[in-house]
Amino acid sequence: MRVQIYIYQSPSFGRVKHGKAIWLIQVMTIKGPATKYGIVKADDISARRLFLMTLKEALDKLNKRCQIELYTTDRFFVSVIYRGLLSRWSKNGYKSARGADIKNKDLWEEVNKLSNLHTIRIIEAHDHEYMSWMVTQLKGGKVIWTTMRR
Repeated sequence: MRVQIYIYQSPSFGRVKHGKAIWLIQVMTIKGPATKYGIVKADDISARRLFLMTLKEALDKLNKRCQIELYTTDRFFVSVIYRGLLSRWSKNGYKSARGADIKNKDLWEEVNKLSNLHTIRIIEAHDHEYMSWMVTQLKGGKVIWTTMRR
């Protein structure tokens, strides 16, 4: 099954007082795209931790092996994956090159475990078909499902 996962968070870097992130899963059906989404809110949290919590929550929703296209604006995450750091961390017990536990070890472990169930292609995307809708949702906009369907 082919699945698209879109993740957006605000703000996307640093430590945040009131962080919000949104995930959206899209699957193509005979009737067209079907979507499901969730919003993650957390206070006094790093943007990186918020991103990992959001990705974990989205991956938790998948109950079958999938081919995933993951759309994200998180450059650090993209860099970790493409540089092979997550694979190295996993082999080293989620320790840094200096031997210390990596930050957010618990979430990196969960994301790695969940992502190994699927084939994932990561796309760094700062604009896509759901971006304006996701931004509106995080700002407290009204959910209008008709805008989600084509």
